[in-house]
Amino acid sequence: MKTKVSLLIVFALLLFAGLQAQSKGALIGGLNLANFSGEDMEDLEDSGFDVNNKMGAHVGIIGTIPLSKVFDLRGELALSMNGSKIELKDVTTMTHSMFVAQLPVSIIFNIPLPKSKIIPYVGGGASLGMPVYSHWYMDNKHLPDDDGEYDDDELSKFLIGYQVNVGISYNDLLFEMRLDNSITPVFDDKNMDETFYSNMKLLLGYRF
Repeated sequence: MKTKVSLLIVFALLLFAGLQAQSKGALIGGLNLANFSGEDMEDLEDSGFDVNNKMGAHVGIIGTIPLSKVFDLRGELALSMNGSKIELKDVTTMTHSMFVAQLPVSIIFNIPLPKSKIIPYVGGGASLGMPVYSHWYMDNKHLPDDDGEYDDDELSKFLIGYQVNVGISYNDLLFEMRLDNSITPVFDDKNMDETFYSNMKLLLGYRF
């Protein structure tokens, strides 16, 4: 845990250094429609389980460096609530809740509209994530409920992912929809080595 806290401090310092070189920062947050995907989840579905979305939150701070009149380099330090609900009908529901510290970096293409303060934009990039806390809860229909935390060695130390951004800016406001998926597995377990996070985020930002 101390190592994770130290890395978070390093990430924060790197973001702060980037903010000194950019024109405007922004706070961003909203809903995260989270789920797990991959072959492990497909195997569960083939066995009769339902793999369902779990609603969470996403909060972050953005630093933007203009590259040209229409292109920006955007960095973000964020905390995202990931997870999934895996249900066997009339038997049990297992809810996974995972907090991931993320450092996404994207290239943003702004699309100026003539005589309009509304600026649509699209973008995409890569992200580095680090699970900082994970919990599971078992809602059993015929047995006592159960819950627990994952050990550090059960989770991947780092998560590499990608995101696609679609949004609009209006004055100091941002409205964004973001697809955020991992390309490395969530669990460091040979029995769960094909499980990835798959998120759809609806976000609102404010430039300062």
